[in-house]
Amino acid sequence: MFTLNVFQAENIPTATFFTGLSPPTFYKLTIVIDSSPRIIEHPSDLIVSKGEPATLNCKAEGRPTPIIEWYKDGERVETDKEDPRSKPDEGVYVCVARNYLGEAVSRNASLEVASKGFDQVYFCCSFSNNIALGIHRLV
Repeated sequence: MFTLNVFQAENIPTATFFTGLSPPTFYKLTIVIDSSPRIIEHPSDLIVSKGEPATLNCKAEGRPTPIIEWYKDGERVETDKEDPRSKPDEGVYVCVARNYLGEAVSRNASLEVASKGFDQVYFCCSFSNNIALGIHRLV
């Protein structure tokens, strides 16, 4: 029986080890190292028109793959891609990624629901000897 101790392990996909026997015996091992969750994409602040869907994104990595839960103003919320946003959905959201090794919490993201549609802004440029920039606001 052989015992292999790995100190200060890193995420190494494969490694070859050999015994001190003569002739040496080689073993190819796959080392799988579990890791606590880490947020790799934080949600961003978002403003949407009333009745329009809102999507906040959060990505995490870890092994085993973390489970992501969403919280709004400190309370857990269920996610529903088909549910259009309304005024009560405004608030501050965070995602929490968890596995058996721990959890990671994202930065805060604010969701604001605008009561009317957004103004359209057009930028017009004309070129001659001078450059002119005109901004037209349609209401």
